[in-house]
Amino acid sequence: MKIEEKYIKETPTIITVNINHPLHAINPGLLGVNHRYFLNGVGMWDPELRRVKPEFQEKFDTIGLTTIRYPGGTTANLFQWKRAIGAYNTRIPQVDPYLDMGPDDCSFGLDEALRFAESNHMETLYVYNFGNGNAQDAAELVEYLNAPNDGKHPMAALRAANGHPEPYNIRSFEIGNEIAFIPQLVDQEYWLRGAPESQWAELYVHGGTVNFTDQNTGLESDWRDSAAKSDGSSLQVKYIKYAPVNAAVMNPQIKVAGQSWNRIESLIYAGKEDVYVLDEQTGAIYFGDGTHGNIPPLDSIITASYSTTHDGFKDYVKSMKAVDPTINVYMAMNIVDVLVQAGKDIDYDGMVIHPYGSFEGPFDPDNIPQYYYSAMVDAERKVQVVKNLQISLQNYSGRDIKPVITEYALHDSEFKKIGTTNETALYYEGTLGAALYSAYQLIQFIKMDLDYALRHSLIDRMFEKLSATPMAFFDTYTFLKSAHAWMMEMFCQRTGEMEVQSYFENVPELTVTVSENGQPVQRTIPLLSGMASVEGNECYLMVLNSSADNPISASINLPVNGVVDAEVWSLTAENIDDYNTDEQPDKVIKQVSAVSVFDGVLNYSFPAHSLTAFKVIMNA
Repeated sequence: MKIEEKYIKETPTIITVNINHPLHAINPGLLGVNHRYFLNGVGMWDPELRRVKPEFQEKFDTIGLTTIRYPGGTTANLFQWKRAIGAYNTRIPQVDPYLDMGPDDCSFGLDEALRFAESNHMETLYVYNFGNGNAQDAAELVEYLNAPNDGKHPMAALRAANGHPEPYNIRSFEIGNEIAFIPQLVDQEYWLRGAPESQWAELYVHGGTVNFTDQNTGLESDWRDSAAKSDGSSLQVKYIKYAPVNAAVMNPQIKVAGQSWNRIESLIYAGKEDVYVLDEQTGAIYFGDGTHGNIPPLDSIITASYSTTHDGFKDYVKSMKAVDPTINVYMAMNIVDVLVQAGKDIDYDGMVIHPYGSFEGPFDPDNIPQYYYSAMVDAERKVQVVKNLQISLQNYSGRDIKPVITEYALHDSEFKKIGTTNETALYYEGTLGAALYSAYQLIQFIKMDLDYALRHSLIDRMFEKLSATPMAFFDTYTFLKSAHAWMMEMFCQRTGEMEVQSYFENVPELTVTVSENGQPVQRTIPLLSGMASVEGNECYLMVLNSSADNPISASINLPVNGVVDAEVWSLTAENIDDYNTDEQPDKVIKQVSAVSVFDGVLNYSFPAHSLTAFKVIMNA
């Protein structure tokens, strides 16, 4: 790969902050993170003491996040909120995609998560389970979260009985997560899979009926293939996965070891015969005790052929906004056909997009700059994808609505390996270079005046060599603070309420050859980028130096007079691919210093591969 850095020697780089040109308020939703309920909030929740672990809270407090997403992404598609409230020991486990569709208890449930957000002064963005939910249930959720406990709202009374009399006032909801995101690799379509892919957009928006043939049954909280096997017990119950069953369209057929059994209304009068009882609403299949109805033989596979009818996005919007017209409801199937189907008649508020890093070319541990620069080129490419979606949203809806980013990060390296370097490639996701990727994107998202940009993810099992785990802010076991956490701390604590105009002049550029569609192409990126903001009498300037190897000097014009000290936070490391471990927890950390500004001018050298934040107190 050819890399050429072009410096403008004759004229210095100049950065100017113009507080007299305010641009827009900076939405708190831009400084947030995705969080998951499962495995006790991925380790931050103590299920015995029913509280956030104090050692996690102490680390969490250092960042200053303003928004959190719950109950997660992939895991939210099957998360049933009514199973996540009330006494912990009475809760029905969830079906968890992260446990191979196995059961997961919900100790870090709905009220626990929302109280955690409240206590930390964070907004919660909720992801509703399109995979197994319905519009009525979603409307009841809105009532539980937002309605007053005035005797007129049963779900609000239930919330009060669960210890929270006042409404939570949740403002924003996603309907599903990553529906048809990468259908060839990740199955997050659920009941939509009962129809050809060409019909998914229409079904997502408008709802409809689909058919399944010889689909494995499961248990109430277990959809693994093993759950379709008979355990040989008396009066066992299996479940059709995508209830309700629409028997008016197709007569449901249940097979045991490939043989059809007969449906009857009650087992009371049945003899020793192959029969079952079906609850069409819940999908529960009841078998006999050997006297009144036969017991499916041990280890026999039980399957179902059936039709099922589900609500579409438009039904969710109508039902949820009937309860609370002030909420935002977002589409989570990011394809143009969905925008076409939605048209201008559905009162939706935006579309979710997850602009993860993903680009051509292998990960080569002997050539980190090649990978790093390819990633930085991709960061701008993904920003452009978000901008294109914003244009499409406005064109198709006829309204000024925005993309909603609820997950983003560099999630590419596990697929970019050479030989046996997968471990090294995976861990690149947790490096300084990956954090700078996200920093570049977040600067642009702020400039775009988006409402939400939530990083993936709050906490995970960083060193288990699992997909996506190094992208987290904290490690599950030791609450180690990652490069991503330090990056987000800088944005949370050094971003003001209002973006103001900033000018970056004579910025050096880098021309790099990358692969696109199998062909080498040259792309040029500026090596310095950033944004300025103000809050009260405080002025902030955030600057990213994307150069892998070279510091870059600039003359900075700040809105102060006389001699003023500026506080400087800098995030960098010796190497682009440095990341923190329990043995070396400080390889990537924030450095704090102070510099003097003379009559509004500061000459500063930005370290290679660094993020720098300045804070100055403006003169009265």
